[in-house]
Amino acid sequence: MPTECFSLVRATNVRVTQLDDCGAVEEGTGLYVVTDGWIEARITAEYETGDEFIQKNANGDLCINERSPDALKRLNVEVDFCVMDPDIINLITGADLEMDGSDAVGFRRKTGINTNNFALELWAKKSGGACEAGGQCYGYYLVPWITGATLGDLVFGNQVTTFTTMGYTQAGSGWDVGPWDVIGDPAAPLDDPIEADQVELLRDTCVAPPDASCGSQTIPSPTS
Repeated sequence: MPTECFSLVRATNVRVTQLDDCGAVEEGTGLYVVTDGWIEARITAEYETGDEFIQKNANGDLCINERSPDALKRLNVEVDFCVMDPDIINLITGADLEMDGSDAVGFRRKTGINTNNFALELWAKKSGGACEAGGQCYGYYLVPWITGATLGDLVFGNQVTTFTTMGYTQAGSGWDVGPWDVIGDPAAPLDDPIEADQVELLRDTCVAPPDASCGSQTIPSPTS
């Protein structure tokens, strides 16, 4: 079976898509935001350490020495933003929007538990300007269900103020193949749906990332 290897450098845009309580996309009513105002995304794996079964014999030598494998529990997802888009903060962390008439101009953080759910997609360029059919190609990265997100500490001073969000993955995503055209020529959704035990996807694509804009937009319905 042919295999394609690639290297990635310089990430581009991020898309955050609102999900319902079952981790599914709310087409026609849900919201999404695309931004290039971010600095870095850190994905760290959290494992449950396997059990050890050790027993020495009467002479002090190991009579039994077994260990079960570690199990992936979840991925922890941190994203640093350098642009304060109120709709992203609201969508990810559940903070209330600060409104000026009909315009969202900030946010109000509140106490309690954040129950918002969202998916995260990002694009990074293939190194060396790798192109196919005359266009730039990318690595496409998807985390189909993130929940429990929080907003980190804010620091104001003689420096850039950044905004860090921290969440973790949930299994059993309802992402399916997604609502977006991200692969292929012509562009189409994923070929195969995200399975219940799959918490991330990384693959190549020559479909360009969506354009960044300030504020949220409504996820289109399948017929729109």
